[in-house]
Amino acid sequence: TSGTGAALFALDQGAIVTGGLYMLDTVFNSGTSDAVEIGNSADADEYIADADATGLVVTEFTITGVAVTNATRNVLIEWTGSGTAPTTGAGRVICEYIVPTKADENFE
Repeated sequence: TSGTGAALFALDQGAIVTGGLYMLDTVFNSGTSDAVEIGNSADADEYIADADATGLVVTEFTITGVAVTNATRNVLIEWTGSGTAPTTGAGRVICEYIVPTKADENFE
């Protein structure tokens, strides 16, 4: 639904986003315009604001360096379109982050 955020995933509390991007694989084809925002429950466009969703593009995250809290740990995506409802549109999100409190853990 246009203008409604959808949860992608949750980060660990205290995580710091160090990079990320949105890759549009299939363009959205609304009648007039299409844009995507990526953020969290406190700020819908914390990482990406109004990325064009009408062409095959890659948009990098804006990095804030702020550690996420319990209130901001859910990463959301929001599509906004105008005109007729789209019949196509798909993309991928890559989010890179660190969790300073887990610096001494190993994963295999």
